Amino acid sequence: MPIKVGATGEEGSVIGGYNCIRDNLYRYYDARDRKSATGSDTTWNDISGNNTDIILQASMGAEDHVNYYWDLDGSNDFLQMPTLPFDEDTDFTLELWAFFRTDSLTGPGTVIMQGNTDHSFGFDRGNTSGTVRFGIRFSSTTVFGVTSNSLSTDTWYHLAGTMKNDDEVKLYVNGILQGTEDVEEATFSETGTVRLGPTRVLSGTGTTYWDGAISVLRIYNKTLSHDEVLYNFNADRGGFGI
Repeated sequence: MPIKVGATGEEGSVIGGYNCIRDNLYRYYDARDRKSATGSDTTWNDISGNNTDIILQASMGAEDHVNYYWDLDGSNDFLQMPTLPFDEDTDFTLELWAFFRTDSLTGPGTVIMQGNTDHSFGFDRGNTSGTVRFGIRFSSTTVFGVTSNSLSTDTWYHLAGTMKNDDEVKLYVNGILQGTEDVEEATFSETGTVRLGPTRVLSGTGTTYWDGAISVLRIYNKTLSHDEVLYNFNADRGGFGI
């Protein structure tokens, strides 16, 4: 099981994540914070000030909020939020703390995605076993993505993926840049809900579910710099045993 993260989750504490980068923080969900994860049977509350809550799906409920993280069982658990208004002219960043079990890194499955098989973006497990990928799909045949180095199971990781205005995508793991891929000009649809847990973002069909845990999710409507990604990683890492 994942380690317990956080101590109190009280407002204003470093453990609650309040010293993260706040500039252009568009949505913020923190399972260590009682204001965000209150034990509700239906929602994970947005504490960015924009009040766009994540809705628990399938069999998920308060019992899945354990020790300041959400536990996804790989069977049918997932979370869902409304569409993010991002397109090919948008700078944005997806950032999360995720815990990977063995099954999390050995087969198809998504950590977080928006869209469908033709237009989507987010994190999924890489084509190489033991890796994670951040990418953008502009069509069924036009995909841009960066794959991480090999990750360890039963470990918390800080992931950050950035998109810069139809120019490039980057992936960071624990504050370390994994790679950059140039994005050729294309039209990107912003349709679809955002889901944490089911299906795939970059390839494949059908529905699979992710077996792991998520503690923090931050979404910025800007491209975080490397220094900003590193700042957020260092602000949180002590609570995750890193």
